Amino acid sequence: MKQRQTALILPGLFLSFSVAVIARIMALAVPKLGGATLAILLGIILGNTLFKQERYQVGTKVAESRLLEYSVVLLGFTVTFQTISEMGLRGFLFILLMMSLVITAAYLIGKKMGFNQKMSLMMAGGNAVCGSSAIAAIAPAIDADDEEKGQIITLVNLLGTVMMLTLPFLGLALYGDDLLQKSALLGGTLQSVGQVVAGASLIDADTVKYAMLFKIARIIMLAVVVIVFERMTTKPPPKPKEKANYGCRSLGMCWAS
Repeated sequence: MKQRQTALILPGLFLSFSVAVIARIMALAVPKLGGATLAILLGIILGNTLFKQERYQVGTKVAESRLLEYSVVLLGFTVTFQTISEMGLRGFLFILLMMSLVITAAYLIGKKMGFNQKMSLMMAGGNAVCGSSAIAAIAPAIDADDEEKGQIITLVNLLGTVMMLTLPFLGLALYGDDLLQKSALLGGTLQSVGQVVAGASLIDADTVKYAMLFKIARIIMLAVVVIVFERMTTKPPPKPKEKANYGCRSLGMCWAS
Protein backbone atom coordinates (compact mmCIF):
# COMPACT_ATOMS: atom_id res chain seq x y z
CA MET A 1 0.00 0.00 0.00
CA LYS A 2 2.79 2.40 0.95
CA GLN A 3 4.72 1.49 -2.21
CA ARG A 4 1.64 2.29 -4.31
CA GLN A 5 1.20 5.68 -2.60
CA THR A 6 4.89 6.45 -3.16
CA ALA A 7 4.58 5.54 -6.84
CA LEU A 8 1.63 7.91 -7.19
CA ILE A 9 3.44 10.79 -5.47
CA LEU A 10 6.85 10.53 -7.16
CA PRO A 11 6.07 11.80 -10.73
CA GLY A 12 4.45 15.04 -9.53
CA LEU A 13 6.97 15.51 -6.74
CA PHE A 14 9.89 15.10 -9.14
CA LEU A 15 8.23 17.52 -11.54
CA SER A 16 7.81 20.11 -8.77
CA PHE A 17 11.45 19.68 -7.71
CA SER A 18 12.62 20.04 -11.32
CA VAL A 19 10.61 23.25 -11.79
CA ALA A 20 12.10 24.65 -8.56
CA VAL A 21 15.65 23.87 -9.70
CA ILE A 22 15.09 25.36 -13.17
CA ALA A 23 13.51 28.48 -11.64
CA ARG A 24 16.44 28.86 -9.26
CA ILE A 25 18.90 28.71 -12.18
CA MET A 26 16.81 31.18 -14.20
CA ALA A 27 16.76 33.54 -11.21
CA LEU A 28 20.54 33.96 -11.57
CA ALA A 29 19.88 35.62 -14.92
CA VAL A 30 16.78 37.53 -13.72
CA PRO A 31 17.46 38.28 -10.03
CA LYS A 32 14.74 40.92 -9.77
CA LEU A 33 12.02 38.35 -10.42
CA GLY A 34 13.41 35.78 -7.99
CA GLY A 35 13.22 31.99 -7.96
CA ALA A 36 9.83 31.73 -6.22
CA THR A 37 8.05 33.93 -8.75
CA LEU A 38 9.67 32.17 -11.70
CA ALA A 39 8.73 28.79 -10.23
CA ILE A 40 5.07 29.80 -9.97
CA LEU A 41 5.03 31.18 -13.52
CA LEU A 42 6.68 28.02 -14.86
CA GLY A 43 4.23 25.89 -12.91
CA ILE A 44 1.24 27.74 -14.39
CA ILE A 45 2.56 27.38 -17.94
CA LEU A 46 3.74 23.75 -17.71
CA GLY A 47 0.78 22.61 -15.60
CA ASN A 48 -1.66 23.82 -18.23
CA THR A 49 0.27 22.62 -21.30
CA LEU A 50 2.80 19.77 -21.18
CA PHE A 51 2.15 18.29 -17.73
CA LYS A 52 -1.61 18.42 -17.16
CA GLN A 53 -1.92 14.61 -17.06
CA GLU A 54 -3.63 13.11 -14.01
CA ARG A 55 -0.54 11.12 -12.94
CA TYR A 56 1.21 14.35 -11.85
CA GLN A 57 -1.68 15.63 -9.72
CA VAL A 58 -1.01 13.70 -6.50
CA GLY A 59 2.65 14.69 -6.25
CA THR A 60 2.11 18.34 -7.10
CA LYS A 61 -0.64 18.57 -4.47
CA VAL A 62 1.78 17.18 -1.87
CA ALA A 63 4.35 19.77 -2.94
CA GLU A 64 1.89 22.70 -2.70
CA SER A 65 0.47 21.60 0.66
CA ARG A 66 2.78 19.60 2.94
CA LEU A 67 6.13 20.75 1.57
CA LEU A 68 4.99 24.37 1.56
CA GLU A 69 3.86 24.02 5.19
CA TYR A 70 7.26 22.61 6.14
CA SER A 71 9.01 25.49 4.37
CA VAL A 72 6.93 27.99 6.34
CA VAL A 73 7.93 26.25 9.58
CA LEU A 74 11.60 26.42 8.60
CA LEU A 75 11.16 30.08 7.72
CA GLY A 76 9.67 30.58 11.18
CA PHE A 77 12.92 29.42 12.78
CA THR A 78 14.61 32.50 11.35
CA VAL A 79 12.11 34.83 13.04
CA THR A 80 13.12 36.15 16.46
CA PHE A 81 10.92 37.63 19.20
CA GLN A 82 12.50 40.98 18.42
CA THR A 83 11.25 40.67 14.84
CA ILE A 84 7.72 39.87 16.09
CA SER A 85 7.78 42.83 18.48
CA GLU A 86 8.62 45.14 15.58
CA MET A 87 5.28 44.20 14.04
CA GLY A 88 3.64 45.59 17.19
CA LEU A 89 0.04 46.07 18.26
CA ARG A 90 -0.60 48.31 15.26
CA GLY A 91 0.36 45.42 12.99
CA PHE A 92 -2.17 43.06 14.59
CA LEU A 93 -4.88 45.73 14.50
CA PHE A 94 -4.11 46.25 10.82
CA ILE A 95 -4.61 42.50 10.18
CA LEU A 96 -7.94 42.45 12.04
CA LEU A 97 -9.22 45.52 10.20
CA MET A 98 -7.99 44.28 6.83
CA MET A 99 -9.57 40.84 7.29
CA SER A 100 -12.88 42.36 8.42
CA LEU A 101 -12.93 44.70 5.42
CA VAL A 102 -12.01 41.95 2.92
CA ILE A 103 -14.58 39.49 4.31
CA THR A 104 -17.37 42.08 4.25
CA ALA A 105 -16.49 43.41 0.79
CA ALA A 106 -15.94 39.98 -0.82
CA TYR A 107 -19.17 38.62 0.64
CA LEU A 108 -21.25 41.59 -0.56
CA ILE A 109 -19.60 41.61 -4.00
CA GLY A 110 -20.21 37.87 -4.31
CA LYS A 111 -23.90 38.30 -3.52
CA LYS A 112 -24.16 41.20 -6.01
CA MET A 113 -22.57 39.02 -8.72
CA GLY A 114 -25.15 36.28 -8.15
CA PHE A 115 -23.12 33.81 -6.07
CA ASN A 116 -25.04 31.94 -3.40
CA GLN A 117 -24.27 32.41 0.29
CA LYS A 118 -21.88 29.45 0.54
CA MET A 119 -19.82 30.49 -2.49
CA SER A 120 -19.72 34.10 -1.25
CA LEU A 121 -18.46 32.95 2.16
CA MET A 122 -15.75 30.75 0.62
CA MET A 123 -14.64 33.64 -1.60
CA ALA A 124 -14.55 35.94 1.43
CA GLY A 125 -12.55 33.47 3.55
CA GLY A 126 -10.17 32.54 0.73
CA ASN A 127 -9.27 36.17 0.06
CA ALA A 128 -9.12 37.20 3.73
CA VAL A 129 -7.17 34.28 5.20
CA CYS A 130 -5.05 31.91 3.13
CA GLY A 131 -6.46 31.07 -0.29
CA SER A 132 -7.14 27.41 -1.14
CA SER A 133 -6.30 26.18 2.37
CA ALA A 134 -8.95 28.46 3.91
CA ILE A 135 -11.53 27.44 1.31
CA ALA A 136 -10.80 23.76 1.99
CA ALA A 137 -11.36 24.34 5.73
CA ILE A 138 -14.50 26.45 5.28
CA ALA A 139 -16.26 24.23 2.69
CA PRO A 140 -17.12 21.26 4.98
CA ALA A 141 -18.10 23.60 7.83
CA ILE A 142 -20.76 25.30 5.69
CA ASP A 143 -21.68 22.11 3.77
CA ALA A 144 -20.54 23.40 0.37
CA ASP A 145 -20.26 20.88 -2.48
CA ASP A 146 -17.09 20.09 -4.44
CA GLU A 147 -18.21 21.95 -7.57
CA GLU A 148 -18.79 25.17 -5.63
CA LYS A 149 -15.46 24.76 -3.84
CA GLY A 150 -13.58 24.15 -7.11
CA GLN A 151 -15.03 27.24 -8.78
CA ILE A 152 -14.09 29.52 -5.88
CA ILE A 153 -10.58 28.05 -5.56
CA THR A 154 -9.99 28.75 -9.27
CA LEU A 155 -11.30 32.32 -8.97
CA VAL A 156 -9.31 33.13 -5.81
CA ASN A 157 -6.07 31.64 -7.19
CA LEU A 158 -6.45 33.57 -10.45
CA LEU A 159 -6.94 36.82 -8.56
CA GLY A 160 -4.04 35.98 -6.25
CA THR A 161 -1.69 35.33 -9.17
CA VAL A 162 -2.50 38.72 -10.72
CA MET A 163 -2.00 40.46 -7.36
CA MET A 164 1.25 38.57 -6.71
CA LEU A 165 2.77 40.02 -9.88
CA THR A 166 1.49 43.58 -9.41
CA LEU A 167 1.27 44.29 -5.67
CA PRO A 168 5.05 44.33 -5.00
CA PHE A 169 5.54 47.14 -7.52
CA LEU A 170 2.59 49.03 -6.04
CA GLY A 171 4.18 48.62 -2.60
CA LEU A 172 7.49 50.01 -3.83
CA ALA A 173 5.75 52.94 -5.48
CA LEU A 174 3.69 53.78 -2.38
CA TYR A 175 6.11 53.07 0.47
CA GLY A 176 9.61 53.08 -1.03
CA ASP A 177 12.10 51.91 1.61
CA ASP A 178 9.57 51.50 4.44
CA LEU A 179 10.01 47.78 5.19
CA LEU A 180 7.04 47.30 7.52
CA GLN A 181 4.58 49.12 5.27
CA LYS A 182 5.55 47.05 2.23
CA SER A 183 5.47 43.83 4.25
CA ALA A 184 2.06 44.66 5.72
CA LEU A 185 0.66 45.33 2.25
CA LEU A 186 1.88 41.99 0.86
CA GLY A 187 1.40 39.81 3.94
CA GLY A 188 -1.94 41.41 4.75
CA THR A 189 -3.56 41.08 1.32
CA LEU A 190 -2.08 38.30 -0.85
CA GLN A 191 -4.13 35.13 -0.63
CA SER A 192 -1.86 32.09 -0.24
CA VAL A 193 1.43 31.54 1.56
CA GLY A 194 3.18 30.79 -1.74
CA GLN A 195 1.95 34.03 -3.26
CA VAL A 196 3.19 36.02 -0.25
CA VAL A 197 6.64 34.43 -0.50
CA ALA A 198 6.79 34.89 -4.28
CA GLY A 199 5.50 38.46 -4.22
CA ALA A 200 7.79 39.54 -1.39
CA SER A 201 10.73 37.85 -3.13
CA LEU A 202 10.36 40.40 -5.91
CA ILE A 203 11.51 43.00 -3.37
CA ASP A 204 14.04 41.43 -0.97
CA ALA A 205 14.61 38.77 1.71
CA ASP A 206 13.72 41.07 4.61
CA THR A 207 10.33 41.78 3.05
CA VAL A 208 9.72 38.03 2.78
CA LYS A 209 10.43 37.60 6.50
CA TYR A 210 8.18 40.41 7.68
CA ALA A 211 5.42 39.73 5.14
CA MET A 212 5.23 36.16 6.45
CA LEU A 213 4.64 37.51 9.97
CA PHE A 214 1.55 39.35 8.78
CA LYS A 215 0.49 36.27 6.84
CA ILE A 216 0.86 33.99 9.87
CA ALA A 217 -1.27 36.39 11.90
CA ARG A 218 -4.04 35.93 9.30
CA ILE A 219 -3.69 32.15 9.34
CA ILE A 220 -4.08 32.11 13.13
CA MET A 221 -7.53 33.68 12.63
CA LEU A 222 -8.71 30.84 10.35
CA ALA A 223 -10.38 28.89 13.17
CA VAL A 224 -12.41 31.97 14.18
CA VAL A 225 -13.50 32.57 10.58
CA VAL A 226 -14.60 28.93 10.15
CA ILE A 227 -16.67 29.03 13.37
CA VAL A 228 -18.35 32.33 12.43
CA PHE A 229 -19.16 31.14 8.89
CA GLU A 230 -20.52 27.83 10.19
CA ARG A 231 -22.91 29.67 12.51
CA MET A 232 -24.00 31.96 9.69
CA THR A 233 -25.13 28.98 7.59
CA THR A 234 -26.59 26.83 10.37
CA LYS A 235 -30.35 27.01 10.36
CA PRO A 236 -32.07 26.91 13.75
CA PRO A 237 -34.10 23.73 14.37
CA PRO A 238 -37.83 24.15 13.74
CA LYS A 239 -39.91 24.83 16.81
CA PRO A 240 -42.09 21.87 17.78
CA LYS A 241 -45.77 22.50 17.24
CA GLU A 242 -47.73 22.77 20.43
CA LYS A 243 -50.47 20.24 20.83
CA ALA A 244 -53.88 21.78 20.97
CA ASN A 245 -55.82 21.26 24.16
CA TYR A 246 -59.47 20.51 23.59
CA GLY A 247 -62.32 20.97 26.01
CA CYS A 248 -66.07 21.00 26.06
CA ARG A 249 -68.40 22.80 28.35
CA SER A 250 -71.39 21.08 27.09
CA LEU A 251 -72.56 19.06 24.15
CA GLY A 252 -71.79 20.90 20.91
CA MET A 253 -69.71 23.65 22.59
CA CYS A 254 -66.03 22.69 22.30
CA TRP A 255 -62.86 24.78 21.89
CA ALA A 256 -59.09 24.39 21.22
CA SER A 257 -56.28 26.24 23.00
